[in-house]
Amino acid sequence: MMLTASAILALAVVGCTVRPSERAIPSVPSPAQPDVVTEPIAPRNFEKPVLSKLKRIDFSDYNPEFRFSAEIPSEWDIEYVRDISSLNIYDPEDPAESTREKSQIFVRFFEANAFLTLSTVNIFERRETSVKGHGAVAYEIEKKSGIANFPSQPSWRNKRHKLTDVRLAAGPTTFYVFSYRPSLSPNEFDRFIASLIFHNDGESFVPPLERARERITRKPFGIKVSPADSPVQPERFSGFHTAVDLEALDNETDKEVAVYAFCGGTILQKKTAAGYGGVVVEECLLDNERVTVVYGHLDIASSDLAVGQYVAPGVLIADLGEAGSKETDGERKHLHFGIHKGSVVDIRGYVPTHAELQAWIDPADYL
Repeated sequence: MMLTASAILALAVVGCTVRPSERAIPSVPSPAQPDVVTEPIAPRNFEKPVLSKLKRIDFSDYNPEFRFSAEIPSEWDIEYVRDISSLNIYDPEDPAESTREKSQIFVRFFEANAFLTLSTVNIFERRETSVKGHGAVAYEIEKKSGIANFPSQPSWRNKRHKLTDVRLAAGPTTFYVFSYRPSLSPNEFDRFIASLIFHNDGESFVPPLERARERITRKPFGIKVSPADSPVQPERFSGFHTAVDLEALDNETDKEVAVYAFCGGTILQKKTAAGYGGVVVEECLLDNERVTVVYGHLDIASSDLAVGQYVAPGVLIADLGEAGSKETDGERKHLHFGIHKGSVVDIRGYVPTHAELQAWIDPADYL
């Protein structure tokens, strides 16, 4: 399958251009270096050694199509290139005059069924590899003579350089193109690639409440309850529990308790519903599986999210609703946290048969 030059130029602009603040994300130890091509290429005059001080950036803050975080040197910065929906990671200390020419790593994305071969470049090397379990291909390329320079990109993108394409998930999906300037240390680029955490990776998932596992004390996933036989009394529901209930701690009775996005995804519903009070539904990818995540018993007025908005893991969803109020539909203060397989929204908290329960996933496996 070939991607034409005109198709590249037509990549859609998505998201906003507001310069976000850096979100605090827990540091994750880097695994073994990915198998990318690292043969030396003749450097330009400007070259720095591998840097040691790093900061983790969630790139979805710049555009929600870039669903990953990574570590970059603390002195580097990022600009969103609206014209071609790309991200430019640049070094302000580079002597070049423009931020585009200060570029160290340039990131693009495309939607496709498979890795694409460009007709506008000569390919000197192509090698299949993987990055954090994601399919990837490492290339060394150069723009063909007679082809116009790639617009809105650093000039080194028109010269011989190396890049790695990474597939977000199986099937039709997003592919990310991570290219780096010839003068950048290959070790620096390898470290950047090794630090990538995609929003469908287990490493990226954030418990919706602090101390989440120890809160599962009354209603775990799959427990069968009825008004006559339930660990919570009085009980008005019957059936197999499709979620885990994360209970409020003793010291949280009269305080606000923040609920965070478990995964990176799009908000599908934000409403008040019978049995829940406030409820938010988010669509996410868990590895390669599409799911919907239900957060129930929320103070929906405390949520600033909008339906259709993409949120990264760890973003505030809302506060827990108060016990016995409309915010929880009269229930105790706790979070109903459910994961339903597929893109179809199903917010039922209980199902009548064990066979129906198979459409849900036990969230405790991810906490």
